[in-house]
Amino acid sequence: MSEWNRGNWFVGIPIDAADWLPELRQGAPAGLRFFDPADVHMTIAFLGRLAMDRVERVVAALDAIPAAEFPLFNARPGRLLLLPSPRRFSAVSFSLDAGAQRAAQLMGRHRKTFYAAADVPGDTRAPLPHITIARPRRGLGAGELGDIKVWAQSIEPPQGGIQIGAPALYCWARERGERQFEVVHRLVV
Repeated sequence: MSEWNRGNWFVGIPIDAADWLPELRQGAPAGLRFFDPADVHMTIAFLGRLAMDRVERVVAALDAIPAAEFPLFNARPGRLLLLPSPRRFSAVSFSLDAGAQRAAQLMGRHRKTFYAAADVPGDTRAPLPHITIARPRRGLGAGELGDIKVWAQSIEPPQGGIQIGAPALYCWARERGERQFEVVHRLVV
């Protein structure tokens, strides 16, 4: 695993966005940098940069979770959120409508385990299940950011549901030109 000693680490649940994300890109403001559908996920615990011994402890913590703790369930995306706040945002993310409470419970129950394994302080805010689909490009002006806000308010969430399943450990992709993230390890269910 020594090749993975780079970038930020996080535990997230992969979300299949291949059926709906490409359509959202059509007509979107040029200032948005969309994720590849294979990069879409729901973050459980953001861990930041980690030394390899901490990565190995996170892998062990992930493997120690009984698969029954992450049963597959359906959720439904809600409205688009500009996070962390609409005034100063760095992510464009779908909230969850149906399934949000269950997803928040999973996040709350497990993220402390991953923070402890990684020896990082972690997030103390209440869990906010969300699915990031894009980020604004760096250096955008007020007008371009305003265009993104208007666009986000006009978007209807994808029809149908999404599946929330087992978590995976992610790191930055080796070649970030095409993909943002790479799954390093998955909980086997």
